[in-house]
Amino acid sequence: MRTTVEISYAGGKKVNALIQDHLIPTDQSPEDGGEGTAPDPSQLMLAALATCSAITAKAYCEVKGIPTEGLGFRMVCDYDQDAGRYTNIKMVLNLPPLFPEEMKPKLERILDRCFVKRHFIMPPEFEVDFQEK
Repeated sequence: MRTTVEISYAGGKKVNALIQDHLIPTDQSPEDGGEGTAPDPSQLMLAALATCSAITAKAYCEVKGIPTEGLGFRMVCDYDQDAGRYTNIKMVLNLPPLFPEEMKPKLERILDRCFVKRHFIMPPEFEVDFQEK
């Protein structure tokens, strides 16, 4: 299966991505020459990881018959200016009151199955193909 993402430039530092029928706008922050009207690509990367992990945690609870009321998820991400990358990503789960203590280690392993996180753990190969019009 192949997925294609089409990019269009929308003026200034705005770049749009079209994936399937979804248009995803991005913009750079004012500090980086943009207007800050949309998330920047690194914010979308973090949002993709967080939402994928959160839905994976919710699905695990549902499969195990654990009520998801009270389930919460957030990520705390440490960015290293010198390295120019995130060096630590901490996933913080607020578990439902009835979540069994003995299932926490299994849930932690299940979070590694998140589609996005798997691409961090086992990155794909990248290619660049130059085409002339």
